[in-house]
Amino acid sequence: MFEIQAGETEYRIASADGEEGALVPYGQVASLKVGNDIYYADMEDADAEDVQIMRVDSVTPIKTEMVEAVFDDEDEDEDEDEDEPEVVEIPES
Repeated sequence: MFEIQAGETEYRIASADGEEGALVPYGQVASLKVGNDIYYADMEDADAEDVQIMRVDSVTPIKTEMVEAVFDDEDEDEDEDEDEPEVVEIPES
């Protein structure tokens, strides 16, 4: 169980186990790390109601093969608009 400890100008996230995040000014994101999980809250002012605390789960990275993108610097069409983004196909290996 978590709670928001709100003062006049700052607030923080606190856990039932007594762990507390750093005090931050209203309008900034508060955080609290408990074990491998990180909790975030965003409170605009002291009168805010129904503030949500969000948890970011830790995950195990999965190694994958990288795909190399090849960009051709040659201008095939001289009349192309310079402001338009160029579409580049990325071949799969």
